[in-house]
Order: sequence, then C-alpha cells, then structure tokens
Amino acid sequence: MSDQDNFHVNKSMVAMFQPEIETQIEILRTAMSTLSNTPSEERAIENCMRASLSIKGAAQLVKIQLALNLSSALEDFFIFIQVNSKAISNEQINTLNTATEYLTELAKLSIEEHENPTDD
Repeated sequence: MSDQDNFHVNKSMVAMFQPEIETQIEILRTAMSTLSNTPSEERAIENCMRASLSIKGAAQLVKIQLALNLSSALEDFFIFIQVNSKAISNEQINTLNTATEYLTELAKLSIEEHENPTDD
C-alpha cells in the first residue's frame, strides 16, 4: 500500500474542493469565451492552463480520479497550445466547454458522495 492509499480525505478538504473547482471553472469559462473571439490570446490560454492545473491539484487532494485525469488532459492541451503557438479552433472550444461541464458535474457528484456515503 502506498502513502496515497493511506491518506484520509477529511470533510473539510472535501468542503473546500467544490468552491475551488467553481472558481477555477469560472476562470476557464471566461478565458474560453475570450478564446472563441481571439483564438490565440496568450493570456487567456495561460489562464486556462493555470485553472486546469489548480483543478488537477484539488482533485488529487480529494482523490477524485476522473477529475484528476480530465484536468490533466486539459492542462496538457493548453501547454501544447502555448508551446506550439497554436490558435484554438471553434470545435476545440466546444470540446473544452464540454470538458468544463463534466468537471462541474464531477465536483457536484463527489461532494454528494462524501456527504452521503454508501456502504459497499
């Protein structure tokens, strides 16, 4: 068993998770709105990358693997865009918006799961 397996997620950490995710998702939405009008806006791309990184860190703390995987993929995408000086297409914006909605739902479900655990 690894140290991470032994790490106990307490309720206060879970309670902090949802507001953090909501804040970072709002940053993503705002930046993606900018990108839909200006597809290569460097500051908006940077904001998306940083928000994805913050979500990834929060998801790792509360051990929500799906959110961790999705936010990691988002972070990798934005880093790729930054490094390669690429513009983001409208189709990519739509996919990113869908990913953001999934993160929102994962956060809600995870909070509910911790508030109302089931016995397996």
